[in-house]
Amino acid sequence: MSTAAGFVTFWDTQQQLAPLWIAIFFVVPILFNFLYVRRLGEIEYWFTTLKIVLILILIITGILTAMGLSTDPLLGTSSQYTPVPCSANEIGECVPGAGLGSLPL
Repeated sequence: MSTAAGFVTFWDTQQQLAPLWIAIFFVVPILFNFLYVRRLGEIEYWFTTLKIVLILILIITGILTAMGLSTDPLLGTSSQYTPVPCSANEIGECVPGAGLGSLPL
């Protein structure tokens, strides 16, 4: 249960409400166990439906973003993007040579 409270620290950095979050994450599963099987199945059905709808929305949003829905330039595709000098990975600029020229003959 303390892992769930640690997960919430992303939003609550002060951790003042950690005992409350532990209590919530502890009580909710216990309350679900008191439900009838029919109600539990219905809750599972609606959560599964919600999950499928959200996945479809995520896929559609990803496709539309790749097709140019966003007006902001995509990361790394802007004309202002300048790569570092080592990106060509040419011998002598960033990657040292094989070292054969420095061997004593």
